Amino acid sequence: MASLESRLHSALLGDAGVSALIGARLYDRQLPPTPQYPCCAYQRISTIPLYSQEHDSAQGGVGWARFQISIWATGPNGGNDSDAIATAISNALQGFNLWSPPASPVVVNTAPNYVLNRRAGIEPNTNPPVFKVFLDIKVWFSEQ
Repeated sequence: MASLESRLHSALLGDAGVSALIGARLYDRQLPPTPQYPCCAYQRISTIPLYSQEHDSAQGGVGWARFQISIWATGPNGGNDSDAIATAISNALQGFNLWSPPASPVVVNTAPNYVLNRRAGIEPNTNPPVFKVFLDIKVWFSEQ
């Protein structure tokens, strides 16, 4: 099975709203040396496994994972662009489920993923300014 990171990457780029705004510019952990804006990077920041006594194969294979998604945009509309991308990613979280990709279980109408924190700013010492938004997200997953 693909890693949780690659499943998140595929799910985000598979969302029409996200890919329309960033194309394929979604990077694992860090941006390339000379990035084309707007773009995003993500990294897993924690994993909280849940254990079940009901099914031996599920032991430690399900839980919550936290990711930080960093969004950057430039230009006269950069602040609005970075905010629009953050909103598109927030909306996309409800449309995919890392529990049983590519489709959610029939008992779940929307994925239980959500944004824990959203903060915005401007990258220091950039001219023209590079606008940034950081999303701290929590996703439900299974490694089965």
